[in-house]
Amino acid sequence: MVDRTRRSLVAHDNRDGPERRAERHGWRSLDTKGESSYDRAVPCGARRLVSILARPIALAGLAFALTGSAIAAPNPKTLVLQLRDLPTGFKLDKSHAVPLAKAAKEGEYKVDQLKHWGYVRGFEADFSRDVSLSSLVKGAIDVESTASAYKSTAGAHASFAFSAKACGKAPATELSVGAKIGDEAVLCGVVKKSNGYKFQTYALIWRRRTFKEAVLIVGLKGATSPDQAVHLAKIQDRRMH
Repeated sequence: MVDRTRRSLVAHDNRDGPERRAERHGWRSLDTKGESSYDRAVPCGARRLVSILARPIALAGLAFALTGSAIAAPNPKTLVLQLRDLPTGFKLDKSHAVPLAKAAKEGEYKVDQLKHWGYVRGFEADFSRDVSLSSLVKGAIDVESTASAYKSTAGAHASFAFSAKACGKAPATELSVGAKIGDEAVLCGVVKKSNGYKFQTYALIWRRRTFKEAVLIVGLKGATSPDQAVHLAKIQDRRMH
């Protein structure tokens, strides 16, 4: 977009609706209309992983200031993944700015903590694809891309370190990134079970200069590879070059 480890990824305000009830069980439907089915379930924990691991800083936060000044840095909106970056069949569910107050509300961060790190602003884009039993085994079904800017490299690093630490805590497992992405990066995996199916979430969080960014993917366990998360993260990271 996606610490989204404990938070399992993204909390919604609709506390009494069907999606909120699904979240209490650790899952969120991919359907934006609130309809759920076994082949469209996405681990809410996966989304929290981005929030905890990534969202606060670039929503995972990357490095915004190319010259040490957020004013001269690119807009996070221009850094996140675009629909053209994803495999055929994906659609954009939603994309939106993430100001400081929203970043604190959706992640496991305090407003004062984000201010201390020098959080400037962030942006998130969520994508999904319709799936059938046959297409469910063909890779990720949900992708979240986030980027956020900080006033300084030190602040972005502090935010990244906070997320990286959460990556090593259950239920998340830290994995090898296996590639050079940003100035520092961490890859986490989480497995959740829903209606007899196991879903795998991979969250790759990284920092480049004053930006913190993250890519989170969700798919059926065994049909989703961390290589897909790495591939998409490379595409997103190139926008900072």
